[in-house]
Amino acid sequence: MTELYRREADGSWKLLNKSSGGGKDISVLGTAKDGTIYATQDDRKVPAAFGTIDRTTGEFKSLFQDPVTEVSGWVTSPTDDTVLAVMTEAGAPRVTLVNETHPDTDLYASLAGAFPGQVVNFSSATRDGKQIIVSTYSDKNPGELYLYDRDTGKARFLIKGREWVDPAKAASIRSFSFTSRDGLKIHGYLTIPAGSNGKNLPLIVNPHGGPMGPRDNWRYNPETQLFASRGYAVMQVNFRGSGGFGKAFQDMAYGQWATGIMNDILDATKWAIADGVADKERICIYGASFGGYSALMAPAREPGLYKCAFGYVGLYDAQIQFKLSDTGDRNDGIRYLQRAFGATRAEQDAMSPINHVDKITLPVFMAAGARDPRCPPEHTEKMFAALERAGNKPEGMIIASGEQHGFYKLENNVNLYTQMLGFFGRHIGGTVEVGDATQDKTAGTSH
Repeated sequence: MTELYRREADGSWKLLNKSSGGGKDISVLGTAKDGTIYATQDDRKVPAAFGTIDRTTGEFKSLFQDPVTEVSGWVTSPTDDTVLAVMTEAGAPRVTLVNETHPDTDLYASLAGAFPGQVVNFSSATRDGKQIIVSTYSDKNPGELYLYDRDTGKARFLIKGREWVDPAKAASIRSFSFTSRDGLKIHGYLTIPAGSNGKNLPLIVNPHGGPMGPRDNWRYNPETQLFASRGYAVMQVNFRGSGGFGKAFQDMAYGQWATGIMNDILDATKWAIADGVADKERICIYGASFGGYSALMAPAREPGLYKCAFGYVGLYDAQIQFKLSDTGDRNDGIRYLQRAFGATRAEQDAMSPINHVDKITLPVFMAAGARDPRCPPEHTEKMFAALERAGNKPEGMIIASGEQHGFYKLENNVNLYTQMLGFFGRHIGGTVEVGDATQDKTAGTSH
């Protein structure tokens, strides 16, 4: 239950809005200088509405609601914090004005027009609002900051992220959507190598982690750019369970790891083949965490669709997750895992890739952090052993000492991606040059 109160002048608190378990949830986002309260209202059925709350009655007034996706951000006036526009991201970011009469709305529209193809926002400003920090980013631009002067009407470049990146040489990202086999509309992104016509490419299917809550976005991604620089297209799918599309969509992931979510990933792969983006003979799947799970489960669900699979800090056995992960250390974590995997041992076994090694016949490579509390390395070690017993010994395994749920040391990442690119190159990349792996015993163990 959500309750919203206002503090009165005498120090008492007045109840403005109350939601019950079956009603609508109110989340306050902030206030403008004139006292306007901005909030979202969510009925947990469709994406939340964005609007304001009446300070006297507590009534919510909707200013914007999209039938597909939630509001992911907003543009506020640098002078008084009034919300001028909201952003949604079913595909590429879309900005919708919600206050067309504010004097700063025209300024924002002018600045957005000066940076075509970029997402533009006000970042901060001086107290008088005359000097404004303006941020920009895109699929090719990691991010830049400019200083806008109201008196001169000019913007001066300040700094950029990843200054070595040349946007002219970066890969582009295009959004796509398709209808999954059960009629659900699914959105995603394709990173296309620079200079490519986007057709008949070797493809890396790259499911994100989570799966409940995280999502992929349209913005510069150093990992997908790395793959694209070697000539690969990269597919990222906001399958059921992904964040940003409303709570009902997110909750679809529970009990659906090996079924509904895998259907979305498999159907997206087939869509890429049918659309002509992917060469059906050169498709690999790679991901981290839940993405690592997907990298092994999707080939088990549909042998022959993928030519290789790379699992990174992945989860492969429900029982290991219950017994050894930090999620299984607490009662609410166990309840979450039971809801995610299924309450019965039969359901848990059915969704665990380790119990389907007889169907996983493609080349496999895996990597994990030796100190990973979220997806312990035992997942990777036991999956490697199970595949070996089944007659499909993985081409390699990295257990990086000192690393946790993702690698942070430079030498470990160099080793990881060098071996990963070499693996992709052997199976779908042809003559792609990837260099030599860094051989450093402190970086981890390779098999």
